[in-house]
Amino acid sequence: MDDHPPDPDPSAVVILRRPDGEIYLVRRPRSASFFPGFHAFPGGGVEPEDEAEDQLATLRACAARELREETRVEVSPDELAPAGVVVTPPFSPIRYRTQFFLADVDAACEPEPSEPELAGGSWTTPAAAIEGWEAGEVKLPPPVIHTLELLADDGPQAVRARGTEVDSFPITFLPGLRVEPLETSTLPPHTHTNAFVVGEDELAVVDPGAGPPELDPLLDALDALETDAEDLAYVALTHHHGDHVGGVQALLEEFDAELACSPATAERIEPEADVLLAEGDELDLGEHALVALETPGHAPGHLAFHVPQARAVLPGDLVAGIGTVLVDPDEGDMAAYMDSLARMADLCEDEGVRLAFPAHGPPVFGPGQTFRDTLEHRREREVEVLDAVEAGARQLPAIARRAYEDKPKAPTQLTHASTRAHLAKLVDDGAVTVDGDRWEPG
Repeated sequence: MDDHPPDPDPSAVVILRRPDGEIYLVRRPRSASFFPGFHAFPGGGVEPEDEAEDQLATLRACAARELREETRVEVSPDELAPAGVVVTPPFSPIRYRTQFFLADVDAACEPEPSEPELAGGSWTTPAAAIEGWEAGEVKLPPPVIHTLELLADDGPQAVRARGTEVDSFPITFLPGLRVEPLETSTLPPHTHTNAFVVGEDELAVVDPGAGPPELDPLLDALDALETDAEDLAYVALTHHHGDHVGGVQALLEEFDAELACSPATAERIEPEADVLLAEGDELDLGEHALVALETPGHAPGHLAFHVPQARAVLPGDLVAGIGTVLVDPDEGDMAAYMDSLARMADLCEDEGVRLAFPAHGPPVFGPGQTFRDTLEHRREREVEVLDAVEAGARQLPAIARRAYEDKPKAPTQLTHASTRAHLAKLVDDGAVTVDGDRWEPG
């Protein structure tokens, strides 16, 4: 396990605000490396030319420059009022420590979005932007949602009050779906497992992967939602691995929730499950629901959860937001895993799913293609494993070394396990035979 997630880089954004209370949001192009296709405040990372006498002055210079480059709006750095600091959550491979600034401009201000850096921009009220997000018409990053809510509810003084202090914010990409990354002992490059809070009045927690004190961010999130003991209806699990179940006991001791999982998961965990889930079973949360999808392969009894009202899926360890998923042949099944990927790709396209939030890494928008890409990657790796055997490699180290020539720094333990999983599938398919620790073409 890595010691910590990537360190955040300094950046700054500007909340342009007119006298009538409208604010200006830009739309990032789909080719952007950070929040592609999202609406956000204009801004970006600190450049060498921004360096000034102190950190705040540097960030002000960065904000003014980015605003000028992105919208052609000229604002003096001294006129930028600090309006809070947010830090990208640890699940992301790209992280920023972003200073927000508020800039009051006159009613005649008309920004000109710079192409191709931006795909557009528009004035809107904070309330209208939130309504668009709730309706699924606009994609907004969680800290922008939080800032818009402050502006809508309490006005500009609420964001000015944040100043240069770090502000915690709900990590909510879709209404009724909140994520809390919990530090766990998981496989690199990941350092955290994403736990999810689903629902609004009645709630479910999915995959509380860490016990106290690492569980505290999730408990704090439930406290912020004013969750009473009876409000948490379910603790639901995708599978039994330790980095997904570590907080189960602590949650059940504090809340009157029922533990829900597949029968295969129930056989491998404590405490005893209250609800055994099969394909299509639904956990009713009032305005929302969790629909169980049987997706074996990574682990016996692995489930994904469809959240139809949010047009989202929680795929557990079926895919990862960064890197690939390990299928360990000692308990996993590569053929079943590949079938599950194909099935999830079809479901995303048939049901119009717009977001998948894996247990590890950032969310995936337009996830149907991601499931298909992951399946194609596995097919390509299978071909490389078969090619290695047909080229004369007979034992695991030689087969894995040849099949993973493109990943020379990958941990041997992981490449060997993945190669064994592919070999087991190839044996079942009749493409390869095995005798002890030697494999031959079929």
